[in-house]
Amino acid sequence: MPHANADQSEMGASDRFAALEAEMEAMRTAYREANELLASFVEQSHDLVQSVAPDGTFLFVNRAWRENLGYNAEEVATLHVLDVIDPEWHTVYQACFERILAGEDIVEQELVLRTKTGEHLYVDWNATQRRDGDRIIASQSYLRNTTRRRLAEQALVAERNSLAQRVA
Repeated sequence: MPHANADQSEMGASDRFAALEAEMEAMRTAYREANELLASFVEQSHDLVQSVAPDGTFLFVNRAWRENLGYNAEEVATLHVLDVIDPEWHTVYQACFERILAGEDIVEQELVLRTKTGEHLYVDWNATQRRDGDRIIASQSYLRNTTRRRLAEQALVAERNSLAQRVA
């Protein structure tokens, strides 16, 4: 009879192993699906999404970023973040980037970018840190394109000024 118990014990262990394998595969599938969902969400966002290393190189940009700024993925790999910040806004960007690398979040900071063709792109910039333990390894930013609103506001101010001059 000891032989029968050994067979049952082996079969029990084999069944437990198979159950663990099935559970691990289900967890891998759920993890992969969650990552695919998140990647799809970020890639399909209308907001510009970017991740920038401390040296200013781009680690990631989404489709909206590429489309709004006019760069393809190969070109992005050669860019420094200051290449897409309007030169008049470099100081503002650098001060904020230092704050990010010091652990501070940036919330709705106005910023002006330059497209590949040199056009202004007005954005509200929100940024946090990406960490590896206690070490900050990148900034993670969401930028909302506010160009249409900004241009409409400028046109409204110009119209008010024109009207005020005609009345005076």
